[in-house]
Amino acid sequence: MNIAAETINDYLKQIPAETVATVKKVLARMKKHLPGAKGRVQWGIAIYSINGKDVVGLAARSKLYSLYVPHGEIVRKYVPRLGKVTAGKGCIRFRSLDDLNLAELEHMVKELKSRIR
Repeated sequence: MNIAAETINDYLKQIPAETVATVKKVLARMKKHLPGAKGRVQWGIAIYSINGKDVVGLAARSKLYSLYVPHGEIVRKYVPRLGKVTAGKGCIRFRSLDDLNLAELEHMVKELKSRIR
């Protein structure tokens, strides 16, 4: 999927309609713990940054959502807690909102924010 958006609002207009509700809910849960974060879109990923440093990103792919986390050790720590997810070195993938433990997502985002200096 080729996303040419620069803002998260534009991103939401370009992703498949069936993914919008999930993306909005996950982004809202992340943003809740990132006051002052700036949202942008890069590489087809909605990214929240603080002081120019990426904290976390989310992409809606074909039948799959991916959280992008810039700290591999955080991925390893939270994957067992996040529900029915799979992971790579810097990403966490899930197929539906029901597969993702949103409370643990919030804990992960808080920890990611604490690493921003």
